[in-house]
Amino acid sequence: PVVYCMVLDPEKYDLSASNLSGISLEVPLEQQLSTMRTVLPKLKRVGVLYDPSKTGRLVQEASAMAKQQNIRIVAQAVSSERELPPALRALLSDVDAIWLAPDTTVLNDESLPYILQESLDANRPVFGFSSEFVKRGALLSLSVNYKEIGKQAARLAKRILDRQVTTPLRAAPDRFHLAINLRTARFLGIDIPPDLERRADERY
Repeated sequence: PVVYCMVLDPEKYDLSASNLSGISLEVPLEQQLSTMRTVLPKLKRVGVLYDPSKTGRLVQEASAMAKQQNIRIVAQAVSSERELPPALRALLSDVDAIWLAPDTTVLNDESLPYILQESLDANRPVFGFSSEFVKRGALLSLSVNYKEIGKQAARLAKRILDRQVTTPLRAAPDRFHLAINLRTARFLGIDIPPDLERRADERY
């Protein structure tokens, strides 16, 4: 048996052999959407900027998952950084919140502050995938803790050796790292549920 961890996209590397098991580094889309709905109970339309060549599959999966929660993903495709400003303006006029996907065409050191500032100016919360985004003004993020992923991979290896589970097996992370920017919430007039705030690993 082989156990992997710290692999962002196992499908990209075809890690599907019968002897392979591992821990996904992705926060399940269902978990992300349900957390957004917890913070914004009336959430209906979520905007996302994406490069189809990089995160097209992810956005398609998110759109299908969102429908199950009566949420619509409004996606604006961009193929270069210069297309970002008009695409973002179009989104902000048509959605309740912005969701940041891990897309290197969209997100870099220059574009992130612009996206966050424009969204705040339009009174739209931003949901990210890194606590660094929250520190810089996004409302909330769910991410994985690499140390916990390593521990979970070790536990999985032991269960395989003890013949408690059979390969192949791909497991979602047991625990997610939650960051909340309370200053952003106050600025946007959003009430963070107390139980969610208590669960936060980082608060700003």
